[in-house]
Amino acid sequence: MSGAAGGLGRGPADGPGRGATVGAAGDSIYDLGYRGYQGVRLGRAHAVASLVRQSFRQSWGMGRPGRAKIVPFGLAAIATVPAVVALGISALAKQLGAADMIEAASPIRYETYYPVIGQVVFLFAAAQAPELLARDQRHRVLALFFSRAIRREDYAAAKLLALGAAMLAFLLFPLAVIFVGRALLAADVVAGVAADAGAVPAIVGEALLTAWLLAAMSLAIASFTPRRAYATAAIFAVVVIPAATVGVLSELAPGQVVGAVSLFSPGDVLDGANAFVFGHAQAGPPSASMPSLAYVGSALAMIVVSTAVLVARFLRIEP
Repeated sequence: MSGAAGGLGRGPADGPGRGATVGAAGDSIYDLGYRGYQGVRLGRAHAVASLVRQSFRQSWGMGRPGRAKIVPFGLAAIATVPAVVALGISALAKQLGAADMIEAASPIRYETYYPVIGQVVFLFAAAQAPELLARDQRHRVLALFFSRAIRREDYAAAKLLALGAAMLAFLLFPLAVIFVGRALLAADVVAGVAADAGAVPAIVGEALLTAWLLAAMSLAIASFTPRRAYATAAIFAVVVIPAATVGVLSELAPGQVVGAVSLFSPGDVLDGANAFVFGHAQAGPPSASMPSLAYVGSALAMIVVSTAVLVARFLRIEP
């Protein structure tokens, strides 16, 4: 510190201030009493949990301007519309005394709901996965995360848990609307709940598998670019191109070839896994009916590979 600056701590007739060291030229170094943090350190687990909470809120646009909420909540509203329509039809059918006939013919049931909203679910994943990763890379704040208790693999796991939880809520809410609505429309609410309770494990299992697969796959792709538009386009390509290939091969190739290719199409894999969860032994393109269990195995393989790619990316990325 310069002599002029050092003189601020004492008067002209004063000696060196408390804790001061005076050099030969009159310079002084003062002990200002800075101390290290002595409080409770919450550690790695708390840091990861905080990142999961923050990322979950971010995936729904919470804590951000209103325009950030348009896409996630708009897509969630679109995904819920078929559930509301199905309940309205059921209520009208009960008034007309044709409830059993209408329900048997309805295309909107627990086991068919995911295929009905499948494209909307893909849109949510493609829109929100880049939202969780792109900003941190673009503004170069990863170094701040990695300099604290959180590790690189923790960051990847926290983002995966957050988006998986957001997608799980996205998938389960419309089905919960159907479940509660059917119970309230029943003559006996308790009997209505008991009648649909058997479908709950399948509903939750299918939602978990779908949410985990789409979250892992979308984040793995989004981790390779800080540009949201590029990441969204790449996610669309991974979903659309295999599905289109299966459609073309259905007209040109033998059934075995179509069935094998469909195991690499995320859309067909999730449709087949949905069929397995709800008790259907066969699934896949009509020209190549495959064992639905094969699609579950393919879905699990995609989850493992996508998760490994996501973690490996953040182990190597330059913050």
